[in-house]
Amino acid sequence: MNSGIICSYWSYLSKAIASEEVRKNQIKKNHHAPKRYISFLYQDESGRIKVEEDDSNKMIAVMGNRRIKSSQVTGRFFKQAVPRRLGTIKNPHETEIHVHHIIPQCKIKLSIIEWQKRSTEEFDANLEEYLNLPPIRQIFVNSLLEKKTRDGKVFLNKPECTGINLYNAICWYPRNLVRGPHRVLRNKDPLENFDTEIFSVQSVNYQYACTKAWNAIQNNSENSDKDLFRICVEALGDLEMPEVRWVKGENGKYDAQKY
Repeated sequence: MNSGIICSYWSYLSKAIASEEVRKNQIKKNHHAPKRYISFLYQDESGRIKVEEDDSNKMIAVMGNRRIKSSQVTGRFFKQAVPRRLGTIKNPHETEIHVHHIIPQCKIKLSIIEWQKRSTEEFDANLEEYLNLPPIRQIFVNSLLEKKTRDGKVFLNKPECTGINLYNAICWYPRNLVRGPHRVLRNKDPLENFDTEIFSVQSVNYQYACTKAWNAIQNNSENSDKDLFRICVEALGDLEMPEVRWVKGENGKYDAQKY
């Protein structure tokens, strides 16, 4: 065989082998979970959302970072889960313009920061239970997770937003939210306090579960030996979707009534 042909053959073979190695490395990098997915929450093959090490730290970092843009922590997908009765997203009714918290967001945030500080391992287990409450898990599946599987796992479509997504999941639980008029059009807007007006027109079952969650948040103490986050998660899981009928008074402002 001509020596030139042999050299060309071995040159081609060497390039082919090198090219194949590059291709395998690319497949390994792209098909399996890339580095940017390591230590980020995911959905396993059973459909359960799993919390990875350091995920809760990312959430706490967002809660304590005043430079995070407010547009990133609006809880858009979670608010969309709160039903509308009289209007649409593009053409909202006057009584469905705003989303009101019953248990105030500011109190939830303070308790979460304190609970995570005490025991990260215990906190992460409770956080995972919370993320698998049906209303929350459904939002992750529909809007926040990828549509493809990597090694049996489904990751966030924006893993770099893990902290923000967890922040929103915690602070915008749909069954703690009610659509209503803008706060300036309410006669009894509670500002940053517990919304007694909306709470008072809910069912007995709702009030019982909501009170249990609210007590856990209020009783937050460094000296408490109770797993208050677990108690809170269990209570939130018992909540039904709250309902309100808004009635306009002679002064042009609204009051909440039982639906």
